[in-house]
Amino acid sequence: MIKKMNGLVFFNVEGVLLNKKNEIEFSMITAMKNLRWNGYLPIIVTDKCFDNLQVIVRRLGINSIISDKESRILLNGAELKDIENTVEDDPETLKERRLRKVVQEFADDKLKLYAFGNTEADLALFKICTTRVAMGNACSKIKEQSDYITKSNSEFGVVEGLRIFHLI
Repeated sequence: MIKKMNGLVFFNVEGVLLNKKNEIEFSMITAMKNLRWNGYLPIIVTDKCFDNLQVIVRRLGINSIISDKESRILLNGAELKDIENTVEDDPETLKERRLRKVVQEFADDKLKLYAFGNTEADLALFKICTTRVAMGNACSKIKEQSDYITKSNSEFGVVEGLRIFHLI
C-alpha cells in the first residue's frame, strides 16, 4: 500500500534483486514491503518475459515492470501502451524512452528517481534517475556513473542502498 508517492525505484533483476544463486532473500521481501509503505514504487526493468517473472514479482509484491524483451510496460498492475518503435532506435534508447513514459505517467516534477543496477544494460536507468546506485558486483562502467556503490547482491546490497538513502 502506497500512502503518498515520494518516488520511483528502478531495479534490474539478475545481480540486483536476486542473489548469486538467483534466489530472493527474505530481507529483500521485507525491504520491498517497507519501500512501498514509505511511498516509493519499486519497478522492475528487465529483458525477461513477464511469464518468467511471475514468482519473483509475486514474492516481492511488485506490480510494475518494464520488459524490453516483450516491449511491455505494466504500471501498478495496469498495462500501458508501449512507445512507438522507430527503426533508428537502439535498445538503450528504447529502454530510456520506456522509462521516461513511466515517469511521465505521474506528472510530478518533485518525484525522486532511484536506480539500482549492475550491468551496462542499466545505463539507460542511470541516465534518467537522479540517484544511481551500483551494486558491489557491478561492472566498472556502472560503478563510474553511480552516486553510491553498495555491497554486492549476495551481501544485501539493495537493502543497504535503500537504507543509505533513507527509503526504508
